[in-house]
Amino acid sequence: MVAFAQTQPTTDQSATRPAQADRKAGSYFLRLIDDHGIWRNEQGEVDLVQISPSGRGRSYLVRGVRSYAVVGKTIIGETDKGYFAVDIPAFGVQDPMSRSDWLDALSQRGIPAATPLLDPDAQATTRPTAELHPWDYALLRNLLGFSDNAWGMMFVLMAFVASGGMGYYVGRRLECGLISLALGGAAGFYLMLLPGDVMCCSTVFVYGPLSYAFYRAGAGSGKRRRWKRALRSPTVAAEIAALRDYVKGVATWDDAAVAHVTQVAHRLLNTGLTRPQVAELLEAAGMEAKDAWNIAHIDPPPGV
Repeated sequence: MVAFAQTQPTTDQSATRPAQADRKAGSYFLRLIDDHGIWRNEQGEVDLVQISPSGRGRSYLVRGVRSYAVVGKTIIGETDKGYFAVDIPAFGVQDPMSRSDWLDALSQRGIPAATPLLDPDAQATTRPTAELHPWDYALLRNLLGFSDNAWGMMFVLMAFVASGGMGYYVGRRLECGLISLALGGAAGFYLMLLPGDVMCCSTVFVYGPLSYAFYRAGAGSGKRRRWKRALRSPTVAAEIAALRDYVKGVATWDDAAVAHVTQVAHRLLNTGLTRPQVAELLEAAGMEAKDAWNIAHIDPPPGV
């Protein structure tokens, strides 16, 4: 229940306070009773509002709040144009009242006229960031003390690192490429859920390919590392050098040519290299990637 009247200029004490437009910019929400509290926007306008569960939607109750106090289920205070006393819950924008009407309203509610009023900006300095900006913590509920935006950036970073590491250590595989796309797409989907003008559905189609690009870069780097390590062995280096010369001289890949390369692949496997590593070495020697992969996965005959 709220009773209001127009402000009487002769009793309005708000003129003794700094103009609201002169306040330092910075938005926050100061929770007072349930989902009701003081909202301040980037322009320095301070209002009494009711916020939605997400923290983004707002229903305005009192405009231009300068000071306030909470007594039970009632929020009282002073505005740019007068005073207010709002019983929670309340609905709709309330008009300011004169000081005399305000004192009468306090008396009717049993609230002392000498109740000290608090400055919203001063009180905001005593509240944690997660409480002042609930819209930044709506999804993950202040998980580990990080905001939703911070988690989004960490998810993207983890997707890129995981994709690059997978490519570096595992190499180029179809399933690994699909996993990297899924990791980037999942991070992009999370960013799509965040409120803001920048985040939209396109993030899914941006971070998926970016994650795949990190995977391909990691695969290329890992391949070069494995190639250099393999060539440190004189036996492997000699086999690859001979195979490179052989591949250059092959005009037609008949059964004899495939059998020769298969024998080389088996000898490389006997040095301790894995099949994917042998496939990469065969490809580096000049063979097609698909042929190199197939030959590297041909099982040697018994006793070889």
